[in-house]
Amino acid sequence: MLVLYVAASSQFIKDLCVVHLGANNLCDSYNFNNRTTECADSIRDLGVIVDSGLTFDPHVNNVGSKVYARIAMLFRGFSTRNITLLRRAYITYVRPILEYASSVWNPHLLKHINALERVQRHFTKRITVLRHLSYEERLACLELDTLECRRLEAELTLYYKIMHNLTLWPIDRYFNMSVHSRHTHLTECRSYFNISAAFCGTVAYQNNFFHRCVSCWNNLPSAATNATYMKLF
Repeated sequence: MLVLYVAASSQFIKDLCVVHLGANNLCDSYNFNNRTTECADSIRDLGVIVDSGLTFDPHVNNVGSKVYARIAMLFRGFSTRNITLLRRAYITYVRPILEYASSVWNPHLLKHINALERVQRHFTKRITVLRHLSYEERLACLELDTLECRRLEAELTLYYKIMHNLTLWPIDRYFNMSVHSRHTHLTECRSYFNISAAFCGTVAYQNNFFHRCVSCWNNLPSAATNATYMKLF
């Protein structure tokens, strides 16, 4: 399995490299337009750094360093320590970096989950009036959720959109729907949108977007999975 990344100008290809995924990959070289591809340990594709082991370790590290710098700039740029203003600035300028394309790289390793959450802990700790409170209390005062919960919510929302044909992704191509769920009318049984868990032979495959949230999705109440529009969900 491989991923090709090509950076091209209007007429000429400027760079061409390949990342070989998987320990059993033969790591062959490829020719394109009389040029031999260069092998790389990781590449940036649409803002996400993909590594050969699909651990997304370099991406998480890159996001963390970028966000710490953004938080420092935020506190230097604003003389006020008004909670409402700082919260709005954080949501506008910091959190989008932490959540961009999270459905692609949502981490399953505890070290990555903690590293990302540590960023939000750092931000809330820098607000003077909240410094003496616990992290949970600081989040309550700022009306913020943990980043892990927000990533899960984003993935379940995307599941909902796929199930209700709000994306271009065909359901049967990406999910194993049970036979019972395919032939049961929406109003008759909540299992209409149940997903059959697939066998996953590798950790990377198990933590793929289309598998890691299956149990959470199947445990949602019928009022959520059968909701007729997004706001109800």
